[in-house]
Amino acid sequence: MPRVLFTQAKSKNQMDSATLKGIAVLTELYHWHPYFPCDDIISALFRPIIIARADLTVLLTRGAVTDPRDGRRVALKKLPNVFQSLVSSKRVFRELKMLCFFKHENVLSALDILQPPSLDFFQEIYVITELLQSDLHKIIVSPQHLSADHIKVFLYQILRGLKYLHSARILHRDIKPGNLLVNSNCVLKICDFGLARVEEPDASKNMTQEVVTQYYRAPEILMGANHYTAAVDVWSVGCIFGELLGRRILFQAQSPVQQLELITELLGTPSLEDMRHACAGARAHMMRRAPRPPALAALYTLSVQATHEAVHLLAQMLVFDPAKRISVVDALAHPYLEEGRLRYHSCMCKCCYSAPPAARHYSPDLEPVAPHPFHDGWERKLTSVHQVKEEIHKFIAEQLSTSRVPLCINPQSAAFKSFASGPVLTALRLQLHRGAPVGAAAVAAPVGMTRAPARARQATPGLLRREVTAHRTHSDALACTTIDDATHTSAVP
Repeated sequence: MPRVLFTQAKSKNQMDSATLKGIAVLTELYHWHPYFPCDDIISALFRPIIIARADLTVLLTRGAVTDPRDGRRVALKKLPNVFQSLVSSKRVFRELKMLCFFKHENVLSALDILQPPSLDFFQEIYVITELLQSDLHKIIVSPQHLSADHIKVFLYQILRGLKYLHSARILHRDIKPGNLLVNSNCVLKICDFGLARVEEPDASKNMTQEVVTQYYRAPEILMGANHYTAAVDVWSVGCIFGELLGRRILFQAQSPVQQLELITELLGTPSLEDMRHACAGARAHMMRRAPRPPALAALYTLSVQATHEAVHLLAQMLVFDPAKRISVVDALAHPYLEEGRLRYHSCMCKCCYSAPPAARHYSPDLEPVAPHPFHDGWERKLTSVHQVKEEIHKFIAEQLSTSRVPLCINPQSAAFKSFASGPVLTALRLQLHRGAPVGAAAVAAPVGMTRAPARARQATPGLLRREVTAHRTHSDALACTTIDDATHTSAVP
């Protein structure tokens, strides 16, 4: 006989009071005080993820660079071939605006943008982001043990970040383990917004179906729905949740039709009401097949981590009808995630803090939302690639900080040439840019990433040197020597 699933989750108010009470118990249990290091608490709660040296080396040679202004290790993302078409250029501009809009612990955002060349030579965009050592896919396929605590903390952070995105009316549309970056302390950030878009409130307007990696694609998209909602992201999270429990892809098929078959094997044949979003051909295909009963009891066989609470939450995420699928807000209120919330806010988050000699201070809003929706009305005003190019160039100029010296790329360096066709920068030798005319700033320095001049106009070498000097701080002066990233593989925080 299959085990009975939970039928009622706690209300939000009950969850909040239980959460705060649980946090107090947890901090008392682990004797939180100003001399008790955060790392020790993490160790007491669960073992941090160990990033293999081989994975770390690969990361360092693919995307890790050192900011020459302060010596900080960061990741450098390249957005290539931006202006191939109007659609692609708008999509890149949208992603760039989103990266600058995001301000959330579990969502990757832009720390800086490299200064682009003049408009005539502007073809690529480079964005500096926080550096995280691994991603959830690498962790899932690794032999490292994942405890129930790991799974709860990871799932809590995914939903916490997704709540922020959905509150801004943003659909990610490509939630998968590889797009969930993780560091060695188990802090997780959602990344890769190349397919993200603002949710379309008008159900009569068609939306593309070429979204979401197949294994994590919601059934309404598989069945040709022309319009979909934030529920597609929840389905993807459910697939990842099942993958964390079973350490294997939950629905792994060779084609979309086979993908749908695997889904119906677990959920059973959907009713016509549940398929109202599907196209006529997909509905006819499903109705021609022999009816199948649900087999949700199979979720208990994923692993010993598949407890009553885990399966209850997973079953609410994997619902065929998107209107009946649990929302991110309701999923965060589920009792299964209470321990994940406690652990995250006891020692991992930045929204809560400890002020000696007092106890830990907790944020009144543990799962914050965006201050306002992300607006995309500007997209309809852009009607040509050249117009988009001008707007992106102008946007980057507005984003560049006036308090820090901008950075630019040196395409003449050997390291740059070796990665030119890749998505991220290889390990580079970095140094300050000094003494080059502004027009030649991107080609004058002998190494990869350099300080860009402060004003985008022709200048003498001497003038440029004075501009750089005027912007330099004490930390800048410490970074003036050349740094060879290839010889500092232990520099990743």
